[in-house]
Amino acid sequence: MCKVGDRLWHYIKKHSFFIATAILIAILAVVATSTILPTDIFYSVKVGEWIASHGIDMKDHFSIHNNLPYTYPHWLFDFLIYWVYHFTGFIGIYILTCIMAIALMILLYIISYRLSPGRNKLIAFIVTLIATIIMSPFFTARAQMPTYILLLLAVYLIERFLRQRKLRYTIGLVVIPWLIANYHVAVYPFYIVIFLPYLGEYLTGLILRRVKHSHDSKF
Repeated sequence: MCKVGDRLWHYIKKHSFFIATAILIAILAVVATSTILPTDIFYSVKVGEWIASHGIDMKDHFSIHNNLPYTYPHWLFDFLIYWVYHFTGFIGIYILTCIMAIALMILLYIISYRLSPGRNKLIAFIVTLIATIIMSPFFTARAQMPTYILLLLAVYLIERFLRQRKLRYTIGLVVIPWLIANYHVAVYPFYIVIFLPYLGEYLTGLILRRVKHSHDSKF
């Protein structure tokens, strides 16, 4: 037990700045999370209840018109949020939103640290702090919260793959769009948009290399 305690204390001392700032970011994320649930959460809970009882039939059962076609754009979110409400009520939904906000910002902090030049903790902390302030209006119980996490993970996996060229990172890049398509399909195009800067960089480099090769061949 003493050895475990010593190792833990050594780890805390070694990473004291990172741990302290991560705790601060987590506190800010909770403070920034709205205590007022969005009105559409009631609709999501009801849709999730219907899915749990009857499955997905691609119809809107809560409109004044009967049997309107409905695509269930975030059926998985509705289904999961219904069960959270079923067991814990609206307080459970608020707590879950706080947890997702913390997870999002801590993940951003870790990724910013790992991808920053020289792995600078201070730069990563400042970037995350600014992002927390900017994104605070969006910390609410909606399908967008897990989507932010998935899109952020996608950027990280792309960067890791480009730096290490290991195929294991592409597995996540296949799973993430599948999750987004079921969890929040409305933002699915943003997953494609994420790849555009990398594609543009690749094509620009390819063109420049061909121009350089053509220029060198003349001389």
